[in-house]
Amino acid sequence: MVNLLNSLKNVYYRRESFFNFHLILFLRNKSRLSHHATNDHVTLIESSLDSPVDIQAAGVDRLVYTNVLGIYDEVPGEYGR
Repeated sequence: MVNLLNSLKNVYYRRESFFNFHLILFLRNKSRLSHHATNDHVTLIESSLDSPVDIQAAGVDRLVYTNVLGIYDEVPGEYGR
């Protein structure tokens, strides 16, 4: 996530018009990204995407969802490679 925000900042320095963004991040544990709590372009919400009520309450217009299986090598065997 830090790399994503740094990339967006780099784009800003190259082209100011790209700086118009706001990220709403749904996290199971928002304290992991607490260093972004003061960033005007980021809203941290501790919740789950399994809760449509929470998504609607956040006013989300567009949802980009990612799930990276095995990113922390927690999937054993051939399937996790």
